[in-house]
Amino acid sequence: MGELLDLVDENDRQMKAGKLTIGPEDIKVHDG
Repeated sequence: MGELLDLVDENDRQMKAGKLTIGPEDIKVHDG
């Protein structure tokens, strides 16, 4: 669970930084 939360938190930070513009569905695809 902790790893998943870290992944989401990092993804959220990157999205806010403008590095990523993907949706929830894409997150599953890019997971791992």
